[in-house]
Amino acid sequence: MAVSFWILMMVGFSDNWLWDTGQDTNFIPKYIIHAITAFGWFTILVIQNGLIKKRNVKLHMTLGLLAMFIYAAMLISLGYLDYELYEEFGRIDKMSLNTSIQAVIATVIIGNGFLNRKGDLNEHKFLMTFGTFCLIQPSINRTAWHISEEYFLFVHAFIYMILFSSIVWYKRKLTWYMIVWLLVWLFFFYYIFLNR
Repeated sequence: MAVSFWILMMVGFSDNWLWDTGQDTNFIPKYIIHAITAFGWFTILVIQNGLIKKRNVKLHMTLGLLAMFIYAAMLISLGYLDYELYEEFGRIDKMSLNTSIQAVIATVIIGNGFLNRKGDLNEHKFLMTFGTFCLIQPSINRTAWHISEEYFLFVHAFIYMILFSSIVWYKRKLTWYMIVWLLVWLFFFYYIFLNR
C-alpha cells in the first residue's frame, strides 16, 4: 500500500518535478518546503515497510522518530499554506478545507499508531498506513486529472474505491476511524464535485 501511495504522489505531482518544472510554485519556498516534507513522509513510509520486511527493527524505530519530525513539519507547512490562502482571499477554499480536515483525521490516526509502536505491531502498521491514506487526497486529485480531465470524477472515485476497499479487505472490518474518514470523504465529494 505504501508503494501505491508513493506512486500516486509521484504521478500526481509529476508536472512539478518532471514535465513542467518552470511553473511559479516550483520557486516559492513555502511550496518547496511542503513538497520536500510530503515527499519525505511518503518515502519514509515505503522505507519503513522494507526495514520491517528485513527485520531491521532498530533502524525502523530510529527512522520512525525522524519521520514524526518530518510529519510535524509537513503539517506546519500545510497550516501555513492554508493561513496564506485565508490571508489572501479571506476564506479557505473547499478543497483546502477538505485536505485540512483529512490531515486532522490523519494526525489522530498516525499519532495513535506512533504511540502504539511498541504494542500491537500489526495495528501500528495499519494505523500508520491508514493515516497516510487520509493524506493522499491532493495526489489522487492530480493523478486523476492527469489520467483524464474529461472523466476526472470517475477516475478519482475509482482510485479511492480501489484503495479504500483494499484497506477494508486487509483489516477485515470497518473501524470507527475508517467510518469517520469515509463520512468526511463522502461529504466533501458531494460538496466539492457534485454540489455545483
